[in-house]
Amino acid sequence: MVCQCCGTDVEGESVCGYCGMVVFVDFDDEEDAGGEPRIAESYRTELLARITNIKLKQGLPKIRFENGRFLDDGLQEIIFAGSGEDCYEKIAWAPVNICKPQDERTKASLTVSYDCGGVPKEISFKIETIRTDDWWRLGVAIQKNMRLSAYLGDAEHHSRAEDLPILFVP
Repeated sequence: MVCQCCGTDVEGESVCGYCGMVVFVDFDDEEDAGGEPRIAESYRTELLARITNIKLKQGLPKIRFENGRFLDDGLQEIIFAGSGEDCYEKIAWAPVNICKPQDERTKASLTVSYDCGGVPKEISFKIETIRTDDWWRLGVAIQKNMRLSAYLGDAEHHSRAEDLPILFVP
């Protein structure tokens, strides 16, 4: 048996250990048979609304010019989406392009931060770099299984990092 919200195996469980949805054992009444998918959809919508402030912390330096010198203020955060609903089953691309690395790296490190129920969370990814003729963009998506994916490239040619679990707050 799988959770109707995220697809996690919930055999023998009363609540999904991943997303927290109550597990329905069986509907004997044919009239109620459509209830479980509706309840799962409503629960998924509620979970997605709890995920807010999705940002990328990446190696884009935050540079400022002061007293005739350029100063590095650390990493720049790029906001992707206001909520999980903005990137559910679709890629939300960062609003800025980033340059391609000059070296021959084959993986890039990315950290996506977000709030879940008001609690700050972070997920770190390793993603294959991809050769493109244009600038890279970074993107995120929440898949139907309620896992987070990161993308690097552009809308036509991109690589996708392995889906990682979203850290929900019970």
